[in-house]
Amino acid sequence: IKYVNWGPNDKYLYAGGSDSTIRYYDITTMKEKGIISIGSLTISQRPTSKVRLKTLGHFGAITDILPIQSQKILATSGMDGKICIWDIPSHQFKKEFLGHNKGVYSLDWSEYNHENSCLLSAGFDHDVK
Repeated sequence: IKYVNWGPNDKYLYAGGSDSTIRYYDITTMKEKGIISIGSLTISQRPTSKVRLKTLGHFGAITDILPIQSQKILATSGMDGKICIWDIPSHQFKKEFLGHNKGVYSLDWSEYNHENSCLLSAGFDHDVK
């Protein structure tokens, strides 16, 4: 669960689920605002191969949610070994990163300046990328 104040009218609480979705709630109204997911695929339609996961979002439990305010993006990690980047304020899928052999445990952002910044990930494969 992460709270993010994107702006005066955009204060959200993000919650990652075991069903590969990220729900977000408007803090000012205390109502669910939307769901970030792969779309309308049912569990039985979801591919299991990493090769087939390209550009579809997560297919496993969400393990971390990292808002990166300077970039206006939300980074998420999951047990599927993927890191997904979501555009803010549209909450639309932007890109993904593959590289961990197992699930991704946590994310962090290091920003020295706009040109020297990086996304860090720690995985259950004992690798940091």
